[in-house]
Amino acid sequence: MGSISARGKAFINGMVSGEISADNLHVGTSGVIKGKIKSRKMDIHGEIHEDVSCAEHVLIHSTGLINGKLIYGELEIEKGGRVTGSMNQTNTKLISPR
Repeated sequence: MGSISARGKAFINGMVSGEISADNLHVGTSGVIKGKIKSRKMDIHGEIHEDVSCAEHVLIHSTGLINGKLIYGELEIEKGGRVTGSMNQTNTKLISPR
């Protein structure tokens, strides 16, 4: 259990337990995250199991899953993509990835 902070783009293609803060987060199809996330943009092909705060845009692909509380600026879900938990749209100025 730890934390990851990344400027620019962060790619997760394995299992991560801990908090992640990144400007642009890409979770691959084999990616599984168990921890809170703060990001500006997100591209989700894998799984996230915890609370997510995304200031601008979240794209959940057909293989993607967010299981937890999702706070977002804009949300796009492909057919087959899933969100289980609560969702709240917010003003993008209120969330900062840092």
